[in-house]
Amino acid sequence: MAQVTRIMLATAVIGAVAIGIPAPAHAQLVKGDADLRGDRYATLQGLAEYVNEGADFVLQEASDTLRVAGGGEGALVASLRDFSRRTAALRQRVGRDPGRPAMLVSDVSRLQTLARRVNVRLRRERGLQDLYEDWDGVLRDLGDMRRVLAGGDVELRAPDREWTNRDPRNETGPDDHSADRYGSGGFREAVLTRDQMVEFKGLAHDLDTQARQVLALAEQRGSDYSGRGDQLLADLRSLVARTAELHTLSDQGLIRPREVGPNVQQLLTDARAADQSMRNARVYETVWSEWARTIKILESMTAFLR
Repeated sequence: MAQVTRIMLATAVIGAVAIGIPAPAHAQLVKGDADLRGDRYATLQGLAEYVNEGADFVLQEASDTLRVAGGGEGALVASLRDFSRRTAALRQRVGRDPGRPAMLVSDVSRLQTLARRVNVRLRRERGLQDLYEDWDGVLRDLGDMRRVLAGGDVELRAPDREWTNRDPRNETGPDDHSADRYGSGGFREAVLTRDQMVEFKGLAHDLDTQARQVLALAEQRGSDYSGRGDQLLADLRSLVARTAELHTLSDQGLIRPREVGPNVQQLLTDARAADQSMRNARVYETVWSEWARTIKILESMTAFLR
């Protein structure tokens, strides 16, 4: 991959993200809710395209290499495919709504956390060393997105020819359902009324409280802290961090369902996946029923925003 050159034109404060749960980033990265217009918005759009193109490229190359080696898809390709769909959703969202950068911060922060996890898995697989530099490029582009959202100026690099000239068979296109899953998803356009906001805040509070209780119960199950159980606990912690962020967002007041709805829908999707994974692995059995209640609250929130 071509050498990536970036020139920082202004100093930006970047919140540190620990491996595991990213701290809520709204206060760290966005002061107020200033518009992203002009050159900064064009740079953000370009970076979102690069992240999506890089994710698609690594997905295709890793899938092809592992298939030839006879190893099948496995966890790495599954995580790459999920990451690629999320970057496609982010790319669409950046193009659709330039005026509210605060709503993009949690998406970018979450993608950085997922990208680091993929990075660990990528380096555990044999025969994929040629993709390390490409994935480093994805991580750098995500870092630059955070800098732009923090108010900094970033010089957009030249596009990577390998990424843009790839075989398009794995590319997320208009026939894919990812736009329905991660895009507007049929959520109402009007902002919530005062009474509706009170109800939504109540649901967000219940969700945050319930999710924290489940995590506390799971953390008491020390016997499950190994193998798959350890990874699922990390997933639960990440989900609980996101429910806390949603709670904080609801307390800030104005809620636009078409902006918040896709995040709630994605939380629901991930919560269901975590539930299924816990049951399949037979770990944290004492929290299954409580986690089901968490899912019910998310289902109510999703329906409420439509």
